[in-house]
Amino acid sequence: MSQAQPDPSWSAEAVAAYLAEHPDFLQNHPELLGDLIIPHPTGSAISLIERQVQVLREKQAATERQLRQLIEVARDNDRLAERMHKLALALLDCATLGEVIGAVHDNLSGAFEADRVALLLFDDRVSGPTLENARWLSARSPELAEFENILKSRKPICGRLTTAQLGGLFGPEPSALGSAVVIPLAETEPFGLLGIGSRDAERFQHGMGITFLQQLGRLVSHALSRHLEQAQAPQAGREAD
Repeated sequence: MSQAQPDPSWSAEAVAAYLAEHPDFLQNHPELLGDLIIPHPTGSAISLIERQVQVLREKQAATERQLRQLIEVARDNDRLAERMHKLALALLDCATLGEVIGAVHDNLSGAFEADRVALLLFDDRVSGPTLENARWLSARSPELAEFENILKSRKPICGRLTTAQLGGLFGPEPSALGSAVVIPLAETEPFGLLGIGSRDAERFQHGMGITFLQQLGRLVSHALSRHLEQAQAPQAGREAD
């Protein structure tokens, strides 16, 4: 409950005089009773009434804290939904693989406030076209051994990654990252990894909800898969010749 700012001209005597002139004030404003401290002398013992009032105040304070937390969670969810919507719209406008990767990188770095964004794309046949903000890797590369469980489960992980995982995903000198998210990218089969890193060690914590991360993974996977097929088709045709 928000507290009214006291008028500098108020004094204890003025308040007492007002209450004396309006003896039914608290009867007309019972909501104030929970915030007022009203002595009830009983010696060293605490009366039952005082204890009941204390318990009610504690319950009210706990309820207010829970309400504030629920409101903040709802606001966070609204912000995430808005960011996902903007990312989806940006991906719809992309005509090439490079544009998709650029939209993912720019949105996660901007609206989602990520300090580092990494995309690994798998291709055993070709190195693929040169891409900014992404790199190609063979699906049989030893570097992916660190992500074997993630690729098998197809579930994102978050928290503090191992040094090998950070290096394999974000490249050299990733030590400045305090926490990160790894999202497997897949349609019928895994074809890449999306990494999101933060300098804040508390930003991504192990055990946090992953529903949003799964939705993000599905959105990015769907946008990438169509353009990956197009990028690899010419090379596959040359091999057939």
